[in-house]
Amino acid sequence: AAGQHFAKVESQRKLEMEALKKEPAPAAIEYFTNKAREEKRAQEEAMKRTTGDNAPIVASVATQHFEKQKSMKLQQMQSKRALVQNRPSEEALPIDYFTKLGDAETAARAQSRRDLAESHMPDAVRYFTDMAEEKKAAKLAEFEKGGGNGQNMSVATAYFNKLAAEKKAEKARKAEEAPERMPMAIQKFTLAAEEKRQKKKAALEQMKVNPPPVPVGVSHFTPDADQS
Repeated sequence: AAGQHFAKVESQRKLEMEALKKEPAPAAIEYFTNKAREEKRAQEEAMKRTTGDNAPIVASVATQHFEKQKSMKLQQMQSKRALVQNRPSEEALPIDYFTKLGDAETAARAQSRRDLAESHMPDAVRYFTDMAEEKKAAKLAEFEKGGGNGQNMSVATAYFNKLAAEKKAEKARKAEEAPERMPMAIQKFTLAAEEKRQKKKAALEQMKVNPPPVPVGVSHFTPDADQS
């Protein structure tokens, strides 16, 4: 019973669709349909006139635009490729380049603090400090001269002098070897980040030398800030 019902409904729907097809179209739809047919016919006639035996085939404005865009992109790609090919190859940096750079900066800051401390150090403290450094250097020289046996030293002193000598020898050995090179991709982005860091550092140093003026609101509530 259900199948007969849906078959009857489907048959009725088909009959209604056939009836709608036979009915005249609304005036608006018929107007625009005729207008589109006329424009299509006019375009076909214009195409026939311009595509004779000797008439050149002229591309549409849209086609000319996209062809021009394609040509410009191709020229840009060729110019970029030429720049990459003609650019001199960058030398790969040692893999520990930035580590050594950071160590050098740390050592420079430590030396600056040391110089500042020594400038305020009393003469007696400086005298005994220099004496301790001289004794330390003499013991290390004696240790190296004696072949590292440390017969006249305490166990602790001999041990630490041995470590210092081994580190020194290892450092000299690595300096003679060809250093491992950094991958170019990592080098490129790390150099860019290092350049930004150096610019920020230079800007901060410049602000220390020439500090910006105190804002009006701050100077109003802290008048001593202008005098400092």
